[in-house]
Amino acid sequence: MTTATARPASIRLSARLNGALNAHAKALKISKDILIRQALMEKLEDLEDLQEAQAIMADIKSGKRQTIPLETLLKRNGL
Repeated sequence: MTTATARPASIRLSARLNGALNAHAKALKISKDILIRQALMEKLEDLEDLQEAQAIMADIKSGKRQTIPLETLLKRNGL
């Protein structure tokens, strides 16, 4: 993310969460805002992955997608 496109945001943290944030940022030798951005990006990516997995599972349950046994996959790829 470039600073030219960054927008400020405000959040309120409990004393406990703020203390943990300070401790982790210090231990990693990065600023709190960098740590927050990294954590938020990872969480959003995880949520996107979960949504995709749920959609695939729904397709499998409805019969729109097929699965194959691991043994078959391994044989197809010569493993």
